[in-house]
Amino acid sequence: MRPLPIPGLQPFLNLAIDSMFKIHADVFDRMADRSEMVFLIDPIDLPYAFELTIALS
Repeated sequence: MRPLPIPGLQPFLNLAIDSMFKIHADVFDRMADRSEMVFLIDPIDLPYAFELTIALS
């Protein structure tokens, strides 16, 4: 199985963040003083890493 291209992953990542926001809104409230957060996700069992940017509006 080949990895999905980044544009193909974007809708799924958006859905995941939206779900996390609904379930764990308190976590996002604690991060409210930041307008943008960047996370590096580097799975140990995949041949690539990716950057996740969360922009709170």
